[in-house]
Amino acid sequence: MAQRWYGGGRLIANARPTNSGKRGAGMKKLNLKTEFRPPKTLKAPNADRHDKGQERLGTHVRRKRFGGKAFALEQNFALLAPVRTRLAKRDGVFNHNSFMQLYSIETGRFKLDGGAMFGVVPKTIWQKTNPADALNRIDMAMRCLLIAENDRLILIDAGLGHKYNDKFAEIYAVDHRHSTLKTSLAQAGFSPADVTDLVLTHLHFDHCGGATEIVNGKIELVFPNATIYLQKSHWETANHPNAREKASFFQDNILPLKERLVLIDGATQLFPFLRLEAVHGHSRGQQVALIQTEKYEILYAADLCPTYGHVPVNYVMGYDIEPLVSMEERARYMARAAEYGTIIFYEHDPYNECGTVRKNERGAFVSDQTFPLSELFS
Repeated sequence: MAQRWYGGGRLIANARPTNSGKRGAGMKKLNLKTEFRPPKTLKAPNADRHDKGQERLGTHVRRKRFGGKAFALEQNFALLAPVRTRLAKRDGVFNHNSFMQLYSIETGRFKLDGGAMFGVVPKTIWQKTNPADALNRIDMAMRCLLIAENDRLILIDAGLGHKYNDKFAEIYAVDHRHSTLKTSLAQAGFSPADVTDLVLTHLHFDHCGGATEIVNGKIELVFPNATIYLQKSHWETANHPNAREKASFFQDNILPLKERLVLIDGATQLFPFLRLEAVHGHSRGQQVALIQTEKYEILYAADLCPTYGHVPVNYVMGYDIEPLVSMEERARYMARAAEYGTIIFYEHDPYNECGTVRKNERGAFVSDQTFPLSELFS
């Protein structure tokens, strides 16, 4: 099997990436002379010693894959410090990025047990940010992120989808009257066929179920032209799940992905503006995404920090496989956010799309400000 290197991570390719998606509304053509050069710090180990059939994606190949366009990066992404920002101190700082657009894609609502979502944190505390219903369930968003960049249309996660029965819908209070993946894509000016790349943070049903659908009694891919990216370690986890996590993995969600699947081995600079990093506390091989725009770094935190209420490091979900690892990982990313102003994109928060983080007087990480993603482009 041919292998291709992206920075420090290995991609085990079962399918070639495609650029067959159409250009959608709001996508602008880049016309710059700056040449992107792969970061030296992300050079693949033993990159100069390839077996026959292996190929290193260097400058030439990257430029070809991106339509021969160059990228407006002042430095290589790995060497580029996140931009410091404080919303309250800089009026009008959210200028539109001339060559990249980001869209919040709502795919529906569901509910999970509040106690499970906050672990050992008392209900009297967590219900202040996440009020529960009569069955102790809290509202949960399934919010994906769409990145339009030149001829690429990249979707991060795909929501729950519609392959569920009435019992499942009742248990989790699934609500697609609020929104659906296809409707939200259409509102942004795109169709599923336009998506060129699908990044799945992990394969729990509420993150990947929307990548497949039932058509004439058969399960088919929703995004026929998209290459799907997932951590190799998580693919192994999903196909050989532990007893505690097994109920979150549905084979109907997982096996059809093989047709377009590319497995990533570790932290990977997928595109010049998009870096994927593995975190293991919630589920082994979950990956978060760091998106570098012209002025800001945005963290798609997935279940590392699912809601505004989970910013404090010790507010760990009962679902997490290794809670202490989750705390360590979240502390690392929250420290980065507090120091550099990294914007957190909350996948599951029904009330807050994005936010910044700060340290309080006791040195604990707390939410600073929250705002819709659209404010970045106002």
